[in-house]
Amino acid sequence: MNALRKHINKEDECDRVITDALSKGPKRIRIASREELKMEINKFKNVSLRLMEEIKRSGGKPPAFARGLEELETGLREETGKERTALDHLDT
Repeated sequence: MNALRKHINKEDECDRVITDALSKGPKRIRIASREELKMEINKFKNVSLRLMEEIKRSGGKPPAFARGLEELETGLREETGKERTALDHLDT
């Protein structure tokens, strides 16, 4: 999917085509796909970015948790060098 997005280079058009393809057929209850979830995350990030710009324009200070919102969500994470296991949550 990401290769297709890079080749076409039109995020909104890709989102629309993917959503149309996934919504074909009879209505059914299903879990959102990874692509649909990424689209939702990016949509809400854009809303947050606009709110942050409004706060900055009005002279306020944006909250600390808003750092790093400029990056689009791809679903990829950096490797930490440590092998992840199912029991990692027990280390804390």
